[in-house]
Amino acid sequence: MLFSFFQNFKATQDRDRDILDGLDDMSGSLIDVTKHLSNLKYRVWEKILDNVDYTSVTLDPSTAHPCLVLSDDLTSLHYSKQPSCCPDNPERFHVSAEVVGMTSLSSGSHHWVVETGSNQDWLLGVASLSVSRNAEVSARPENGFWTLCFRDGELRAMSSPPTLLTVSRKPERIKVHLDYNKGTVSFFDPVDNLLLYAFSHTFTEPLLPYFYTQNSHPLRILPEKVLITVLQQ
Repeated sequence: MLFSFFQNFKATQDRDRDILDGLDDMSGSLIDVTKHLSNLKYRVWEKILDNVDYTSVTLDPSTAHPCLVLSDDLTSLHYSKQPSCCPDNPERFHVSAEVVGMTSLSSGSHHWVVETGSNQDWLLGVASLSVSRNAEVSARPENGFWTLCFRDGELRAMSSPPTLLTVSRKPERIKVHLDYNKGTVSFFDPVDNLLLYAFSHTFTEPLLPYFYTQNSHPLRILPEKVLITVLQQ
């Protein structure tokens, strides 16, 4: 009887030791709850931001000339000789291959960068909300336009008269900076932040980002990096 008791006791000890050894082996496979659940909502949002582009300016398709083709996300445009069928609404440019941005700007400081790449015929800048949509006018300040133009291999500021700009290389990106309150529209080469030209004017009405091209190579508004700031209470 006593011998049987010690036999059972030893078997129980061995079984418990095996269970403990098994738990030791499993310790590395347990979920690190703190690592995975701490600030979970913030971490998910942070991952989403890594895969979502933010573009400060988007194109307004209701204003695009029928020969302009806009991308699905409304951040690029190119010219097509075959006009599309689109509504004949009053906001649309009917004469020249132009389009403006979705949001009007009437205060503050704003900027956007446009990739011009190999496009050989473009105008970029801002236009007054009231510019003519049904007549061909020169994109100059007296007509409500403050623009930079690249055509025939030459870069010009569309002042009155236009100003030929001397640059060491053809810019493949243009940064447009509007300071509405100060009354300036400036153009930079973002590679080295070189100022190409600046207009000064007292604005009296809202402005719209402005784009023109008669070239099949697209102009593309580049996305911006979104920064997260955590405020300590």
